[in-house]
Amino acid sequence: MSANPAVLPPAAEALKELETLIAPNSVPRLEKVDGLLKSIVGVKKASPELRRRSAAMLKLGLAERNQVEVEAAVSAFYSLGVLPDRVNSEIARLLSDTQSALHRGLEAPRNVKQPAKRGAAAGSSGSSFPSAPDRVGSRNIHIWNNVDKMFDAIAEACCKAILLQQVLSKKVLRCYSYFSSP
Repeated sequence: MSANPAVLPPAAEALKELETLIAPNSVPRLEKVDGLLKSIVGVKKASPELRRRSAAMLKLGLAERNQVEVEAAVSAFYSLGVLPDRVNSEIARLLSDTQSALHRGLEAPRNVKQPAKRGAAAGSSGSSFPSAPDRVGSRNIHIWNNVDKMFDAIAEACCKAILLQQVLSKKVLRCYSYFSSP
């Protein structure tokens, strides 16, 4: 990630202040001031880039379980005023990824051969049950591998959600103590 976690939150805070100043409903029309038009265009271009970098840092921080990157992204989203939306979309993404992994794990294996039935047609003793090695064959191994993958996906999503919850808890406590101190 090219964005430095230490730089992202102050940049988001400054950007939010600049966006407030250049908002269409703000009283002074800064666009009319000579020399500021280029800066205003720069601020408008920087906003989507900062949001994209913050989202990428959050995703990477959760994937690598890097609390510093997650904290930086959460702080940036908080400063930009989009924290609840970003948290909700990240939780929705985690749920979707987990659901997809579970659906893949529950799909019947298509490329694993079924054990051959042995019976009177095959010239055996007349039993229609497959032999023991066929019953505990590649199909069962595939099923248990899928179960392992499903549990891995669930554990991974839980770890990411817990990390996000820990960071959010710290952020909320810091904000509360900041506003409630005399």
